[in-house]
Amino acid sequence: MKHILLENISNNIKQNSSNNKTKLFYLDILRILAVFLVIYGHFISVGMRATEIPNIIKDAPLPLLQPNCLENFEFFLINVFHTQTALVGVSIFFLVTGYLMPLMMKKYTRLQFLVNRAFRIYPTLIISSIIIGIAVYFSQGIVFSLKNYLATMTLTLPIIHTNTMVVVIWTLIVEVIFYFICAIIGKYNWKKLLALEIFLWTFLILIVKLNLLDHDFYVFHTKFILMILVGTSIFLSEEFSKFWQKLLIIVPAFLSAYFSFIFSMNFLKDNSNYNQISTHLLVIGLFLLLRFLFNKVNYEKLSQIFIIRGLADLVYPLYLLHCSIGLTAILILRDHLPQLPGRTYIILTAALLIVIILSSVVHILVEKPGIQLGRFVVQKIKEHSNKV
Repeated sequence: MKHILLENISNNIKQNSSNNKTKLFYLDILRILAVFLVIYGHFISVGMRATEIPNIIKDAPLPLLQPNCLENFEFFLINVFHTQTALVGVSIFFLVTGYLMPLMMKKYTRLQFLVNRAFRIYPTLIISSIIIGIAVYFSQGIVFSLKNYLATMTLTLPIIHTNTMVVVIWTLIVEVIFYFICAIIGKYNWKKLLALEIFLWTFLILIVKLNLLDHDFYVFHTKFILMILVGTSIFLSEEFSKFWQKLLIIVPAFLSAYFSFIFSMNFLKDNSNYNQISTHLLVIGLFLLLRFLFNKVNYEKLSQIFIIRGLADLVYPLYLLHCSIGLTAILILRDHLPQLPGRTYIILTAALLIVIILSSVVHILVEKPGIQLGRFVVQKIKEHSNKV
């Protein structure tokens, strides 16, 4: 009897672990989609249209590539949804973060959570910054100061006020601020979510109306934190079985995020397509649609596809490296590759492969050991807490 009971417990643990992996795998699909939307935006839109690419391209004829039909998807999003691929990709990342963090707060204490996040973010960020610095120096003679390195590696750009080495660094700053909010909140529920949304809106209005603090900085980051909370609302809605209950959690969070962008337009002079309702609807629609569709497929078979598992592991280093390394590779290939049929496609494919290979090296040598070290430190904290 005891043996049967233990076996049932073991099976339940394995089943729960499998369910968690399934949920995380679904989020991995979203993360892969997001990173390739961002890469597309930078490779195609920036590569084919930008006449200036600060801190990446110096003293070179721009745009890097001649416009062609590869831009059609970007034009489709602009014309139909009034948004852009990179914006959609970044917004998906934010929703995934919002969805995941309540799950992590159930797993970790506040201290364990922050330690886990630190080891997840900083080792890869530090090495990626060094790689980017080396690449742009030897390819174009761009030199970053010690101040640039320190501000980028520590995510203290808002404090140090200097140029970033990593184009997407602002999104990491938003996420780190959100991590500290999570550490304060602890375990999430719908009441805490509502209270946090009310607090953030009160904070927004007060700093703007009373002209407190550096309101540009706080308004900018607060609106994206409210966007992240849309992902949190989706996670919390799953605790309820009825459709109207789910709507009561998701809709207020969605409206809160959208109107924070409208509110900020009057103070930040922000004309980006993040302010478009269609951007927000498209992102949450994609998130919910893919979640629904992936509930209908066989996760076990899908998760065995090597390229999906491999790309999921590379999302973070890909995100950090793709712009500086990818556009630098495009520049070098453009200047040295002879005229060939399909030359633009060859250049873009080669640049993407270079970024993927370099990201693989960073993942294997830096990111993966960093995550393992973080787990080791968290385990030691748990053991110490148990002893106390």
